[in-house]
Formats: sequence, structure tokens, C-alpha cells
Amino acid sequence: MVVRTGYGINYNLAQYGTMIQNFAFQPPFANTGTNTTDVTGLIAGTPLTFTNGFPSAGNTVTNNFAVNPNYRLGYVQVGISTCKRDCRVAWC
Repeated sequence: MVVRTGYGINYNLAQYGTMIQNFAFQPPFANTGTNTTDVTGLIAGTPLTFTNGFPSAGNTVTNNFAVNPNYRLGYVQVGISTCKRDCRVAWC
């Protein structure tokens, strides 16, 4: 009779890729900005020109992604045990 056991821990490393994507567009790695215009302003007679082509959006915060410093990756624990016994010729 042969008895085999095994144990393993598998981590979800794909979550790091998602975090890196979100951090890639945050300062100091990138400068973010929001350019808006109002259609009613265009109709009222203030068209976009080179001097006012990108009006300021105010104090809007567009870079607010953060991760908990104590964040832990998700994982699964797997355990298995098997028993193997050879059959005699008379049983087959």
C-alpha cells in the first residue's frame, strides 16, 4: 500500500497587475488633467481659440488611487491525500 499526501498554497498574483495599471496614471509617473468646455458658452459667443482652448476645470482631483499598506493577496490552500493498493490477479 502506498500513501501519498500533498499540500499547496496558491496566491492570486493577477491583482498586482491591476494595481500597477491604476498607479501608472498617478503622479509622479504621469500628470493628469481634465479639459472641459460648456456648449452654452460656445453658443453665447465665446468660441474656443488657441488662447482659451483648454479652460481650467477648477480644483477637481483626478488622481486618488491608493492601496492599504497592510493589503494581503488572496490565496487558496489545497490539501490532498491518496491511498494506492495493487489489486491481485484473482480480483480482476
